[in-house]
Amino acid sequence: MGITATDVILQAQTFVKGKYIGLQTYFFPIRDNKTHKTLEGVEVGDIGPKLSFKYTDNGYLRFNNYKVPKDALLARFIKLGDDGAILE
Repeated sequence: MGITATDVILQAQTFVKGKYIGLQTYFFPIRDNKTHKTLEGVEVGDIGPKLSFKYTDNGYLRFNNYKVPKDALLARFIKLGDDGAILE
């Protein structure tokens, strides 16, 4: 993730209009596909050398005021309307 990841699958506690709707799964980009620079509000980095797995790309991911688009929700059991209404 620290060097090569362009997209993430993330599970997060989700709030819609101040109401907690549970742990939801999202799939969305964290880097621009053309420049490979991180998107605004996204911080990624490598966690440094590992004792083994020398070529494994482990890293960290941090969001700062990053809003995930509604269409990134991998919704099997819950959907959100255009107005943010929960459609189960």
